[in-house]
Amino acid sequence: SSGINAEWPLRPGFLVTRNSESGNVVTTIQKHCAATLEHKSDTLIIKKPCDNFQISSCGNFILFTRDTRVRVVNTCTCATFTRFTHDTDLCSVTLHPTRNLAAVADVNGRICLLNDWNVKGCTEATVQHWHANKVGGMGFAPRSEVLFSGGAESVLVKWLDGEPQFLPRIGGGIQHVLCPESGDIVVLVTEDTALHVVSLNTWSVTFKLCNILKRPRKTGEKTRTTTDIACTKSDVLFSSTPGFLQV
Repeated sequence: SSGINAEWPLRPGFLVTRNSESGNVVTTIQKHCAATLEHKSDTLIIKKPCDNFQISSCGNFILFTRDTRVRVVNTCTCATFTRFTHDTDLCSVTLHPTRNLAAVADVNGRICLLNDWNVKGCTEATVQHWHANKVGGMGFAPRSEVLFSGGAESVLVKWLDGEPQFLPRIGGGIQHVLCPESGDIVVLVTEDTALHVVSLNTWSVTFKLCNILKRPRKTGEKTRTTTDIACTKSDVLFSSTPGFLQV
């Protein structure tokens, strides 16, 4: 149905969705039979609403934000704890694909790095700040601890050891930042529903696809300026209109 956000981690058969109306995180573990395509599902529901979430690559932990708090859920034991409490509402979260490192960003443009993010009792965070507005999207390079971030400034920021490097004039406010497994590109989605591919070798935009909202909106249909997006090794999947998936 419309308004569903999903994450596909590395572990096969594991799907996490969030209902955007109720804000509940629903975890569904599916066991597939290749011959009959039958599956059994176990569902874990976090009853309190959340704003953003990410799932670990192993599928054992979910990190989500609620107002100023960063919460962690163990999907095996259903235990939940607060990992970090900020002084401002949080708006974006991302996890490193292979290392125990997370980044959360607030509405004032600050980014907080959390080492050992799934360890209870660890509350430390490293803050780095350049964005003047809320951070639209973030992503970690798969083979290093380099973080990429973007927002309304239309600038892609590369954070290396806490120091920012800039790629300006992207052409629109950045809402999503994706770092594919290949490690040589960064994929951006801007508020004008354009997709940009940035080469890390030349530090420039090498490809742009405009107007990825392909289906004309019906009269009275709710305007949607953001897209739900995910990356595989060679493809980008996004649902820019309810009920449609584009590759």
